[in-house]
Amino acid sequence: MGLAAPFARPARTLVSLAAIAFGATAVIFAFGLSASLGRAAGIQTLSATVPVHVQQAGPGGGPNQVPTAAQDAAVTAALRAQPGTARFSEAYENQAKVPGVTGSVNAWAFSGDASWLGYGVITGRWYDAPGQALGMRPGQMLTMVVCWVAGPAVIAAAIAAPVAVALNTATVHAMAGTAHTGIPASITQVFPPSRLALLSLAALAIAVIGALAPASWAARARPAVALRTE
Repeated sequence: MGLAAPFARPARTLVSLAAIAFGATAVIFAFGLSASLGRAAGIQTLSATVPVHVQQAGPGGGPNQVPTAAQDAAVTAALRAQPGTARFSEAYENQAKVPGVTGSVNAWAFSGDASWLGYGVITGRWYDAPGQALGMRPGQMLTMVVCWVAGPAVIAAAIAAPVAVALNTATVHAMAGTAHTGIPASITQVFPPSRLALLSLAALAIAVIGALAPASWAARARPAVALRTE
């Protein structure tokens, strides 16, 4: 009877459904928001992954002092000697200039594999090998530069195909005119759709070949240099 009652009282059922759905939505939303904010706080403070932070003050009493290389080495050796040290990473922070950005930005550098620190990566991925930490890999840079010309190449092919057909027809008629003769239409009808489509790929080939040299250079260059000379 209880299961059948909602069908007998549809108006009351709709009100009950709305009330329950509103309450459940509030509970789920509250849990989700709390979990999201807690996770965001954990990512910023690294409280879950790095329970111990060791910050060095520089030698002397003056401002803007930095540790010496010997002090860095001593701290590293002390951390390695601790039996409770599972792993550690050195972090260096300084101000840096970035082309196109007004003012300075905070630049961080880490020693070794620091992916375990737990920083939240908004886009891309954390580096996992020496020589990688900004921008695209060389293969990605090469692909991106080549793709820049793909769109214009398609438009160029659409323009070049009818122009080339008209130019071919005009040239053949002009050559025949110098011999004071006409030509049958079959002589200029040498571009069936399949052949014309295949020949139009020349625009894409020309674009790719032309882009390979600068793309290869950009893939080998530093990101900032490549962007400045774009």
